[in-house]
Amino acid sequence: MLACPTRCPACSGRGRTLATLDQAVVEGPARDDDLASGTAGLLIATFLSFALEGLFPGYRYCFWLYGPQVLNGQWWQLVTSLFLHSTLLQLGFNTAALYAFGAPLENALGTRRFVALYLGAGMAGNLLSLVFHPRIQSVGASGCIFGIAGAWIGIQVRRPLFSGRVIMALMAYVAFALLSGFAADAALNNLAHLGGFVVGVAGGLAMAPSARAEEERFS
Repeated sequence: MLACPTRCPACSGRGRTLATLDQAVVEGPARDDDLASGTAGLLIATFLSFALEGLFPGYRYCFWLYGPQVLNGQWWQLVTSLFLHSTLLQLGFNTAALYAFGAPLENALGTRRFVALYLGAGMAGNLLSLVFHPRIQSVGASGCIFGIAGAWIGIQVRRPLFSGRVIMALMAYVAFALLSGFAADAALNNLAHLGGFVVGVAGGLAMAPSARAEEERFS
């Protein structure tokens, strides 16, 4: 058996023991799938929060984003509202996007940076909403999801790590969602989307130099 050195590129510094040196060359770099713990934690927290909404009808009104309450000192609503959803469709859409695009971004940035960007984008969207609409009532992780999309694009500008086709699809989604938010009957918080997206792009641009170069997950 051959003990793989700590800095061997064949195992990304994990120091795995391989049968032969040829096997180390054939297997190539290992994937960092274990870094998706942040995405999993956010998904679990979101589903648990939705379950509490169903069990306790008054739960939402304590933790959703409501401008007068935030201005009266209930600042935690800037964060807790990101884990609340008004409908099962909204929950499904946001969690599916988090699952599909969050884990690859977390693998590129690392768990702590990814979670900070996710929450920071969502809070920025909430704050932007409060600035222009102080009496707003809002729930949902859409600002966070727009932050993820923005971070993908920001990273791609400085250090291409992802498939160009996926980036184009994300840009089309962002444009479509923002335009849909301007419809008269749309119950979408476009300011939260815009604030999250801008913070996501800025975060992606800032963290791109330290992002791990990895094999593309999408083609």
